[in-house]
Amino acid sequence: MEQTISSNEFSKILRDFSIVIPTEKINQLLIYLEINPFTFSLNEFNKNLQKCKILASELSTEETINIYIKLKDIIYTLGGDSFFFGNNPSPNATLSKQRFISLLKSKEVNVNYSEEVLGAVFNFLTKVDRSLTLEEFRKHFIETKTNDLSEEFENKAINMINSRIIKLSMKANEYYDHLLLKRPYRNENNLTRIDLHKVFNSEGYNFSAEEIDYLFRRMNENDDGVIDRDEFLKFAGKVHEALYKIKDIIKKEKLEIEDLLYKMVIDRKKDKDTKRFDLLNFKMSKKYQNFLNII
Repeated sequence: MEQTISSNEFSKILRDFSIVIPTEKINQLLIYLEINPFTFSLNEFNKNLQKCKILASELSTEETINIYIKLKDIIYTLGGDSFFFGNNPSPNATLSKQRFISLLKSKEVNVNYSEEVLGAVFNFLTKVDRSLTLEEFRKHFIETKTNDLSEEFENKAINMINSRIIKLSMKANEYYDHLLLKRPYRNENNLTRIDLHKVFNSEGYNFSAEEIDYLFRRMNENDDGVIDRDEFLKFAGKVHEALYKIKDIIKKEKLEIEDLLYKMVIDRKKDKDTKRFDLLNFKMSKKYQNFLNII
């Protein structure tokens, strides 16, 4: 019967050869190789290590993981499993490495990574030379982190878009045409969800796939699956319209904005949980009420 050892014992053996690796790191490696860290044989380790083709790749593990993270956003944008497995796939469906590479290198997608690099990423996911199951694919590419998507993020995104418009010395209408020109293989005068991902990425916005999807839903008010010119212009002008309204009311009612801001700071110090309408908790005339109605 073959003698088994634990990860702690394995760590000691490595130290005898002047190889110092923290036990925690060894455990991670063993789990990745699908080996039980508590009891395994050296033959089992050697066998699984040889099957793990990613270690034979010219890419380092860190480089491969970074590329995999970037691919997650691309695959999420394409629609995930429906792009690779088709609509309503069988629970037993599998994805081969050849199909994974060919779809990502197709004319529709054409990712910048070579076939060898994509193959290394696929090997990293499967660990051995086999296909990915539908369940594994969804685990790797669809179960993404849920970001804190809120009105606050939306306003920051609008500010970034308007800053880009100003930097390019364009009007919002001209910037929309600028985005339309960045779409590949499209003739319609609108932006689909995938179009928005591609043009925002080409513009250099540092948005995740989930964030772009959130912005698409916020822009697409009529829920028809595309963003038209009017929807984009309305979205880009949201914050500015509110600011202009506030400015007009302050001017019309002769409000002292410094006094209002000072009062907000004082009230916030008293109670950090104060609601935004309570921040102006002082005797309000009708003109102050009008000010609050548009915030």
